[in-house]
Amino acid sequence: MSSIDLTEPGLQTGSEAGVTEGFESLRLSPALPLEEEIIARASANYEPLPMLEVIFGRLVTSYAPMLKSQGGFLCEATSHKLSYQSWGRAVEALDEFGVAAIAASSQGGDIAIAFDGAFLHGAIGSMLGGKPGPADVLRRVPSTLEKAFAHRLIQDSLSQLSQLISRIVEVNFTPDAVEAPAQINSFHNGNAITAVLEMQVQIGLLPGRVSILLPMQTLEPMRPQLGKMFLGEELGRDIGWRDHFAGHISGASMTLTAELHRLSLPLADVLRWQPGAVIDLGITEDHEASLICSERAILHGATGRRRNGRLAMRITREAGEPTEGEDDDILTD
Repeated sequence: MSSIDLTEPGLQTGSEAGVTEGFESLRLSPALPLEEEIIARASANYEPLPMLEVIFGRLVTSYAPMLKSQGGFLCEATSHKLSYQSWGRAVEALDEFGVAAIAASSQGGDIAIAFDGAFLHGAIGSMLGGKPGPADVLRRVPSTLEKAFAHRLIQDSLSQLSQLISRIVEVNFTPDAVEAPAQINSFHNGNAITAVLEMQVQIGLLPGRVSILLPMQTLEPMRPQLGKMFLGEELGRDIGWRDHFAGHISGASMTLTAELHRLSLPLADVLRWQPGAVIDLGITEDHEASLICSERAILHGATGRRRNGRLAMRITREAGEPTEGEDDDILTD
């Protein structure tokens, strides 16, 4: 690949630290000052989507293995940032010497994906069997051949994103032609609120950036599913981990409360209580008691007195099971 003169400010070569410093502009876009962030969030009418954050987190984790299997080169997704901002501002933050593509969603609407120059030329150099370095980053508009390579990477990236979102709601993204980032600005209103994922992907010494822009208007058909809180999932069927957690759980302690009865009374009656007052709890001898953990009933049973004089409880059913005929005799040893 041809190279450029690296004697420009900010593009000096040298140690690895110097290389990293030369590509500060290719890193994730800097955070806004606190005052601007408060104003931006107050003026933007949007509702964060918890499940979308989980999906993006998994995309970052699976992105490097996907590129290794599909593109045939090694890289590392070192960091990422999710933010909600206007479409116009998100497009302006893209690298003018990178590439971008609009992709149609099967649920309706469009999204965008963009590569900056460092990621694009680093990926192309790796796919062609080379070891790209800072000199391979060409600060110019990509050629038609380079856009063809980018289109393949964009298809693979969108396929991975589709698979992750489809675990919650079925969707597919079909990319259009690869363009310069500035050319996608007109596809949405400049003030349209957009969820923006920025991933820093390290290819050798090149810290490139991959950006995915999902306008809220496009996500509207999927909002009920993406707006749910993430409550975790099964850990899988790894026997070693299962035994490990089972051992720790069996050694843990918990607090149980035995509750005989709950009684609702008017506040006026309670205020009239005085020492010596007799309160009818409305409990019969066969009344069930409940075992409560973390303010939630887990078991029910019959109460009685053991021969040593202590009160005890015989478990008769789990919480939620229907009441059946039970032996209510006094408990024995």
